[in-house]
Amino acid sequence: MAVLGQQLTAPESGWKRYDNNYPHINYSGSNWTNSTPINRGLYKDTVSYVDYPSDDNFIRINFIGTSIRVISTSYSGNTDQFSIEVDRIETIISTKNNSNSLSGSILIYESIGLTDGLHVVLLKSKDGNRLSLDAIDVNETGEIVAGIGSQLTVPEAGWQRYDDKDSMFLYKGNWGVPAQASAYGGSYRTAGSPVTRDSHSVEFTFYGTKLRLFGVIFAQAPSQCFVEIDGTEYTFSEYGNTVYQALVFEKIGLNLGNHKVKVTSIATSGSFYFDAIDIDDNGYLVRQIGSQLTTPDAGWKRYDETSVKVGGTGWTRTTGASHWNGSILEKQTPTTDDVFTFRFYGTKIRVIDYKTASRGDRTIMIDGQSFVYNCTSASAVTQVMVFEKTDLPLDYHDVKISSSTGSWFSLDAVDIDSDGRLFHPDEVTNIIDLKIGKRIKCNYLATTSGKSGVFGNLGKETSSVASTPTNIPNVDFYFIMVDEYNGKKVLIADRNIQTAISWDALNSEGLIFGVNRDFGDNRFKFNLRLLTGGINASDKVNDWDKYIVSSTLDGKIIAGDNSVWNWSGLSTITSTSSASTTRVARGGSSISANSGSGLYRPVLEVEILPMNRSFINYEGSYRRFDVSTETWKTISATLPSEDTFINDGMGDLSILDRKKEDFVASMTANGSLGSGKIFKGSVDLKKYFEITSINVK
Repeated sequence: MAVLGQQLTAPESGWKRYDNNYPHINYSGSNWTNSTPINRGLYKDTVSYVDYPSDDNFIRINFIGTSIRVISTSYSGNTDQFSIEVDRIETIISTKNNSNSLSGSILIYESIGLTDGLHVVLLKSKDGNRLSLDAIDVNETGEIVAGIGSQLTVPEAGWQRYDDKDSMFLYKGNWGVPAQASAYGGSYRTAGSPVTRDSHSVEFTFYGTKLRLFGVIFAQAPSQCFVEIDGTEYTFSEYGNTVYQALVFEKIGLNLGNHKVKVTSIATSGSFYFDAIDIDDNGYLVRQIGSQLTTPDAGWKRYDETSVKVGGTGWTRTTGASHWNGSILEKQTPTTDDVFTFRFYGTKIRVIDYKTASRGDRTIMIDGQSFVYNCTSASAVTQVMVFEKTDLPLDYHDVKISSSTGSWFSLDAVDIDSDGRLFHPDEVTNIIDLKIGKRIKCNYLATTSGKSGVFGNLGKETSSVASTPTNIPNVDFYFIMVDEYNGKKVLIADRNIQTAISWDALNSEGLIFGVNRDFGDNRFKFNLRLLTGGINASDKVNDWDKYIVSSTLDGKIIAGDNSVWNWSGLSTITSTSSASTTRVARGGSSISANSGSGLYRPVLEVEILPMNRSFINYEGSYRRFDVSTETWKTISATLPSEDTFINDGMGDLSILDRKKEDFVASMTANGSLGSGKIFKGSVDLKKYFEITSINVK
């Protein structure tokens, strides 16, 4: 076994060695030299040292294990007071000799029998003479781990990393995002001076037990940096020789749970840097109010603002790629009539909106309970999660959003449970429940441009609601009931549903003036056609003017409301021709506009077919025959309701028809008569409704 002062050019059995250049060995202060003299016995022929060290010059090592050895040099210029602190217990060693010849791989310190865990080691010179390090040995099952100030380009085992660009981080103040190949993810955040604790900050919440912060150590970076965890403040520094992806702060041993973090700094010159964080490998960042959320998180799904009911008039649909589905509904001067209402089934809700300096407080009511959220931001940010409620019971919830303060009121999208569903307040899921002003969801799927598609899934949610029509759509939309006559419900699509399909193509399939189509429900007859549009601006006797322009749908809407009919910017082709080859299209530039080309918006006429539905009342219960199991199923002990008759009643009673039944009765020999035999058998006539003949042979 080696003894102190011995030259130990390789680790002994039971130990492993880390060279002086190992990245997790942290050299603090300036003027460090990495030298490569040969034939001096140095481990890997390298040594790190600083001559005339100041108080800022020290070496920090974090290791996990039970034993450590310090391998240094022996030289006439070395310190005679080499301070070695292990977990704040100091030992002073001399590394000075009387020879001008430097010798390496000298074992100067050993500590064994430590508790197996994390230990902090500090190496200093106390007399101002050379401080040098050749290597560090630790027990073979131990390891040197990242220390404050060291570069850590990938997370260590047990950790995971989040880049500064993650949308979970909330930045206050003006931050630059310069490209830098040496930074994690190719860039970092920087706040130029002057930086105060009020002017710039980074906030986030994480679930876990430990945290590491990564920045840039730089000669012009601040030494006064602060991190607040759950209200407890800690300090750190980014000042020093340049190190990218530098570990500048670490906190372990937190209770398992959510922890709220705020990082700030004071910089009168230079810049403050934020590059990344590491947390537990089984932890995660928690979404915060105010974070940008361009796609719904796992466990959530998103509905565009076109899925909700809009109150008031004068709304503008502003387009922009940074908004969800490319648009947002907004109004500059909101009134008390301007509200968004909807219903959803689920347990949680998030509101996604646009934050600017001119927007203020909003009030959201959920099942009559009022909450306030804010949409104000010094800089414009789109698709921001401005409100969240996650502890609702699994049920239907009624929501109303109104403006409290601010000049601009808007809504971009709503997120709810991934297995939930959002409903328009006037939405029904059963055709029977349709009345004027009510609406029902329908899916439309077209696989070939220029040809019509297939309608289906009335009342069901199949896809997202179309915000902008395409030539090969697979979208949901609403049919809105506008009238009822001659036993037919008249429904009009609330928007155009397909582009690049001509009047002639629709006509070739009978979709101009009316054609029956199968919607998968034999209780009804379905007929598809187009709106009539009027041959000119003076002709008001047509579907477009009657329903789209003028009808309030029995007071359910404001006549001509674009948020209901989505006519602005996209004209609708009608069945009307103003000349032999000129087709009339309506909407687009204005609700009354009359042009020559447009998109496909269907009209659906639904006729309820006569129906007979029956149950069999037997032994005090109403029953139906289940064909799949060939058994009688009990429906109710009392007279079923009308809806039950419609939905569950038997439309085909042929199961009760008498049918021919052939059977063979086995007979046995019983005695004899002459040369023949006598046979006898029995037939249970109760098994049959009617016996018309018996053939005995």
